[in-house]
Amino acid sequence: MRLNIFGKYVPVVYKDLTGEDSDKMAYYDSEDQVIYVDSPNKDDLNLLCHEIVHAMRDRLHIQMDDGLEEQLAQNVADVITDNFNLSLKHE
Repeated sequence: MRLNIFGKYVPVVYKDLTGEDSDKMAYYDSEDQVIYVDSPNKDDLNLLCHEIVHAMRDRLHIQMDDGLEEQLAQNVADVITDNFNLSLKHE
């Protein structure tokens, strides 16, 4: 899957992340500009929305504190998935 984020196609790669960083279910790699999602969580739309926000911030070259970025990403993901009744939100 590839997502058009402000004119740049960002690949979404589903793979086993247990060997890389066991506490992450997904992450956006700003160097490679790729969203990686742990295979068992491939249907978690909240998780994908969260990572899309990280990719958007990167594409717009917005600098922010990591904690604030995480809070923003999660809040945007929650607003989208909750208001559009998208299931499989990660708790």
